Amino acid sequence: MSQEPEKKLTLTDPVDPETLKRLEAVHDARQQLALNLLDVEEEKVRILIAARPLRDERNKIFEKILIDRGLPPSFSVDVDLSNGTLYPLIPPPKS
Repeated sequence: MSQEPEKKLTLTDPVDPETLKRLEAVHDARQQLALNLLDVEEEKVRILIAARPLRDERNKIFEKILIDRGLPPSFSVDVDLSNGTLYPLIPPPKS
């Protein structure tokens, strides 16, 4: 019961059809993922463009809130939307 040693493949031996089919399926799946990622990135850009005017309006509102209180526009605060209370995000410097 002698077994012949398995033939070693060389660089000139072609890849078997089953492996080629698997490789092509993986390649196709990767290309589809790349296209999906491109779609996601394009949607991300559209969202960022739509968000910019909202960010600018928010900044103007906060700037007015701060200026009305004699605070610099760069002062970091948050507003409790349920009652209008201002909360400093960074402690003011000690005098």
